[in-house]
Amino acid sequence: MQSLEFSHFRTSLLLLFVMMLIALETLTASERDDYVVPPIPVQQAPYAEWAHHHWVWIDHNRENQQVLLNLVNRYLSLDIPVGAVDVDSEWSTGINNFVVDKTKFPNFYQFVKQLHSMNVKVICWTTSVVDTDSPNYNEGKQKGYYLNDGETVKWWHGRGSFIDYSNPDAVNWWHKQLDNVLILNQTDKEGIDGWKCDGTDPYVYEFIYIYGKKGHISEREYADMYYRDFFYYTKQVRGDGLIMARPVDSYFGKVFLDFAPRDVVFSGWVGDQDPTFQGMQDALLNMFHSAWNKYVGFGSDIGGYRGGQKRELAVFIRWFQMGAFNSLMENGGDGPHEPWNYDDATTNVTSIYRKYVHIHYELNPFFYSTGIAAYNNHQSIMNPLASWTLFTPDTWSYILGKDILVTPMLSASPNVVVTFPTGKWIDYFNHDVVFDASGPAVFNYSTFEQFPVFYRAGSIIPLNITTDYVNTFGNSKTHGGYLTLAIHYPSENSENEQTIYSHGIHVKYQRDASSSVMKISISAPNNFRSDYKNLKIMLDIRGLRSSSKNGFKISQYSFYEQKYVDIPQYSSVKEFSKAGKYDVFGGFLQSPVTTFDTIDKVQNNQKLTLKHEPLLIKLHELVRGVELVIQ
Repeated sequence: MQSLEFSHFRTSLLLLFVMMLIALETLTASERDDYVVPPIPVQQAPYAEWAHHHWVWIDHNRENQQVLLNLVNRYLSLDIPVGAVDVDSEWSTGINNFVVDKTKFPNFYQFVKQLHSMNVKVICWTTSVVDTDSPNYNEGKQKGYYLNDGETVKWWHGRGSFIDYSNPDAVNWWHKQLDNVLILNQTDKEGIDGWKCDGTDPYVYEFIYIYGKKGHISEREYADMYYRDFFYYTKQVRGDGLIMARPVDSYFGKVFLDFAPRDVVFSGWVGDQDPTFQGMQDALLNMFHSAWNKYVGFGSDIGGYRGGQKRELAVFIRWFQMGAFNSLMENGGDGPHEPWNYDDATTNVTSIYRKYVHIHYELNPFFYSTGIAAYNNHQSIMNPLASWTLFTPDTWSYILGKDILVTPMLSASPNVVVTFPTGKWIDYFNHDVVFDASGPAVFNYSTFEQFPVFYRAGSIIPLNITTDYVNTFGNSKTHGGYLTLAIHYPSENSENEQTIYSHGIHVKYQRDASSSVMKISISAPNNFRSDYKNLKIMLDIRGLRSSSKNGFKISQYSFYEQKYVDIPQYSSVKEFSKAGKYDVFGGFLQSPVTTFDTIDKVQNNQKLTLKHEPLLIKLHELVRGVELVIQ
């Protein structure tokens, strides 16, 4: 009887197990059936997106609460976005005591709160050295919180001692002081968003033998402790905090030194430079060394930090143009750095500056996606074409990610040598010109509005376009809220794919010339962004010809109807601009047949003129992913 009961029990268990397997398989199939193209796994961002915004500041001799507010308001009144303000040194009553000097900032809480209301972040200058005349110095000395028993060093802001990060009590004491500005108000938790961590760490070399509570500490270990503590503690308190720190910097342009560790440099800067073309070249060489050492993202002080005088006009303009195509666009330092100071009867510098800041912001999804991929793959956003060298590189051209080619103009000459990797490259500012090139080619840019930037044909470039100031890609402020994906001149019988980490999607296309069909798939957005369910996409496609005299037919797979459904075509820009208010799938606009030129830079600039029909496609139904067929 017991044997029979046991057999029955065993059979029941087996049936239950089989039913669980069937249920699990059904669930898995159901999950697959929930999407047209399933989402990719969520990639946790190693840093905050505002690392790629436009940051501004004023040197400590001129800054105060009202001056900085006026600075930001002036930029914003001119429709120039500002993402962050760097409060320079001497903002506190003592060097690194983190008590706000009320003679300069009478209400720092309101200052930060007001800037946050304008969507502007705030960072404060700092180091890990406490000066001997700072009000908090003696407490740290008496409690043994400094390296080498409080031995001092002379540096550019006085004489002081280094915090001992190997002492947990010292770190806790330090953090409580950081909280003075990280949490300015206990009720609303308002506070600053990060720090500009200046490069005092090499001064520990003066100790010869460095030691703290744990014993011997190398210079590299101390630098890692310094920068990481500011970065990770600020993230712990603020969530999306950042630090501005040096990646690689140089002494006399020959001795190159790693400052901060790679895992905290996402909004780095190289400095300080003279306000000259040579200074600009020095900054770029420091950036090249930072890229060769696989630091993720960085920029430089536009116009150079040093010098109280106005910059030469060409230096200032060419520097901010380069800055727009650095992952951090950062402008400030000694002397006038504001673009309106350079306007004259012949050149509207403010207008040019505005355009390039908006270019930088349009590229924000590109920078953020490329930065996340670079961090994960131990790469840099910037990729110099030149090989590592201590001396002048054989080319100043570099690639952002793998698809945008930039060549800074490092002299007053309108002529510049662009070094092309083998392939087809599109003029960033004139999409009707494609260069089939390999190696160096000379270009002439006779006006300040022009700048040598190219992007790879067939690439997938994500953009956030909210204004008409740039007007290079097929979108405008009337389509604000769309993520633009530019796919220009894909080769026949080609395919490409790109993960857009900034929006949690994976994009893939295949172009089949024999059937005149292009297929595009876009994965369902994952929850990388909190508003992922509201994602809308604008496809900007160039280089195709329709297979019918009636024009393109574009179909999107309908999850609900389980078949491809034609999306509507609009006959005018005006009608297309309205698409989205009523159309579930969106719609498309086909431009009339036009031409583009392919210029062979290898074969004496031979020009081939070809026809195509540019396409703009709005996609609204994205929550389950997209499969699109263009024919």
